[in-house]
Amino acid sequence: MIVYSKNYFGLSLIFRAHGSAVARAVPQALLSVLIYFLMEAYYPMKSSSAQGDGLEKFSSWYDHPYAVGVLVTSCTFLITFRANFAYQRYWEASGTVHQMMSKWMDAATQSASFHM
Repeated sequence: MIVYSKNYFGLSLIFRAHGSAVARAVPQALLSVLIYFLMEAYYPMKSSSAQGDGLEKFSSWYDHPYAVGVLVTSCTFLITFRANFAYQRYWEASGTVHQMMSKWMDAATQSASFHM
C-alpha cells in the first residue's frame, strides 16, 4: 500500500520526482532546446524588409510545412500506438480479473457443496 504524507494540499506529491514522467522527460526536453539553439546559431534567420514601414519578416529554414507535417505525423503515430498498447493492457487485465473472480467462485461453490 502506498502511504502518502498529508501536508499543504498535497504539494509534495505534485512536485516529487520519484515515479514522475516529468522527471524522465526533462533531460530530453533540454536536449531538444539545446539542439534548437545550436541550429539557430548555426543557421541564423534571414531578414527581408518587404514593407516600407520598418517591419521585418523573418523566415527560417525549418518553417517549411513539410517539416511540420513530418513531426505531426510521427507524433500522431507514437500517440496512437501508445494508446493502443494501453487499451490492450487494460482489456488483458480486465480479462484476468474476471478469470480470477470465476476461479474464486468455483472454489467457493465447491467448498459449499462439499461442506455438508
